[in-house]
Amino acid sequence: MNIETKFNLGDKLWTVIKGRAEERIVECIDIVIYDKGVFPSYRIGEIGFHCSEDIAFKSKEELLKSL
Repeated sequence: MNIETKFNLGDKLWTVIKGRAEERIVECIDIVIYDKGVFPSYRIGEIGFHCSEDIAFKSKEELLKSL
């Protein structure tokens, strides 16, 4: 099985944390696999916050367009 993710370890991503757009570094990638598909979750920054691919963006502009 090959699993492709939107981000790799060490990549920067943009997401919303506590109502603010923030750029964070991917520290860990968790993969959840079940009958409905494969779902990566990214642990970002020192606080260990997790975010899924649907709320992780490659740029601030991309994040703002999604709102």
